[in-house]
Amino acid sequence: MDHVAKYQPGRFVARELPPIAALLAQAGRLDLVVLDGYVDLAPSGRPSLGRYLHAQIGVPVIGVAKTAFRSAEHAIAVRRGTAIRPAGHGWNVRFCHGARCVGAAGHAR
Repeated sequence: MDHVAKYQPGRFVARELPPIAALLAQAGRLDLVVLDGYVDLAPSGRPSLGRYLHAQIGVPVIGVAKTAFRSAEHAIAVRRGTAIRPAGHGWNVRFCHGARCVGAAGHAR
C-alpha cells in the first residue's frame, strides 16, 4: 500500500482495515483469519476490526485480543498453564462465518 491513513481517535478501523485487507488479498485463498484484536466489542455485537474484516473478505475471523475492552463482557481470559493472570488481559474469541457469529461462551446470533 502506498498510503495508510493518519491516526484519528475513534477511527481505528478506517486506519487498520485497508492495509490488512490489502495484505490478505495477496495471500491467495484463505480458510480462516486469526486477528490480533476484537471481532465484537460487546455481547450485543458492537462491531470491531474483525467484524469489518469478515464483511470485506468473506472469510471466517477469530479475534484474539490481548487487552481488555470495558464493554467486552463476552471475552474470556485465557491462561497459560497454571498461571493466575491471563495471557495479556484476556482474549475475545468470536468466530464469524456468513451472517452467523458465535462467541467464546457459545452464544450464537
